[in-house]
Amino acid sequence: MAFQSIPLNHQNQFSLWVNNNEALLFSEQERSLAALEPLNVSLFLAIDEGLSKQQIITQIVQDSGLNADVINDSYQSIADMFDNRNYQSNANGQSKTITYSDGRYPELDKPANTNVSDAIHIRVATSYFDIECDDIDLYRAINALFQPVMAKGEDKANFALTINSSEHEYRLLANGVLVEQVPSASHMLPVLIDRLQILAYQNTVYKLVFHGAALSRCIEGKTTTVLLPGVSGAGKTTLAAELSSKGFYLHSDEIIAFDQDFNIPTIDLPMAIKSGSWPHLHSQYTELAQAQEWLRIDGRRIKYVWPAQFANKEFASKKLRKTDSEHHRIYILCPEFTPKAAGRVEQLTLSQSLALMTHGGYQLGHELSRESAAELIYFFENLSSFKLTYGTSSDALQLVEDLCQR
Repeated sequence: MAFQSIPLNHQNQFSLWVNNNEALLFSEQERSLAALEPLNVSLFLAIDEGLSKQQIITQIVQDSGLNADVINDSYQSIADMFDNRNYQSNANGQSKTITYSDGRYPELDKPANTNVSDAIHIRVATSYFDIECDDIDLYRAINALFQPVMAKGEDKANFALTINSSEHEYRLLANGVLVEQVPSASHMLPVLIDRLQILAYQNTVYKLVFHGAALSRCIEGKTTTVLLPGVSGAGKTTLAAELSSKGFYLHSDEIIAFDQDFNIPTIDLPMAIKSGSWPHLHSQYTELAQAQEWLRIDGRRIKYVWPAQFANKEFASKKLRKTDSEHHRIYILCPEFTPKAAGRVEQLTLSQSLALMTHGGYQLGHELSRESAAELIYFFENLSSFKLTYGTSSDALQLVEDLCQR
């Protein structure tokens, strides 16, 4: 059953969508979308109807057989949602407002000083970057890695990125704003690439972004798009690298971005392969053996390799909202690598899918509204969502292939 909008007395505060198994609530005040458990749905609808606390508890006890203490424990949290004085406050009781723009990078509002003749000039997605670096070895490493995305000199940069080094610290400035400080040259490239990825989508009119990988392929006129939400240690990047070597075209191994039409743009940057996957991926990416090693701030060792191919404009122009089309299928596949586990697939509900998609981090390109929340629900309920558990890469690839052939 598709999600249905439920008429409410407090429709100026809330919107509620339900199907046979799930309920999703949008709060106008918090600009947020949340899943409600069955008990909380009953409580919410009863409070919205105007029943007293005692009437509500008595009615739910009669209908469900639940203990009154259990119902009472949940009642106050739902009742507080209707009380503007208690809702959306911090520990000190002061108003706390979180907006979609809190994660917006400050350099987006600063001009780029691009008068440096020897800057590394690259294009990522639709944005141009000039990169300066006073460490000659680091400069050469960056210049060598970014050869596939070198841009023509006449294309004016949107962002000027400057790396300054000292004996104990490396600093990254973006359009004159100090944005990163790391202890060594080995730590700089990962934070630089992370910055490029985020600026590449924040400098566009985007709808929403999740942490994860996105890939597409087209066989006999039928397009398949696979979204792999990012949860640390689950095997997302390794699976993306393997799919890229098996005929899938990469949009990004770190960013799942949707534009205003739910198309997925391509952010053409190299994949970050963690040290644990180097031996496993060596046969598909022989350049890993000679690739330079870099360090995350948390100590993880990574190397960068380019995918076999990026998704081009043909894939980017596919309207993902047309999910009922037999010519384009989209799958949310949540990978979970578990050593020695047998490969298995578990279908996910919409709320489970959204929870897994947002768990690794997300950002909205606008304030969430009643209309955009409804659009989000109706888009994602048409996608096929699964959790993949596997112990070997061959199992993972076979599971993906089997799902894509359905």
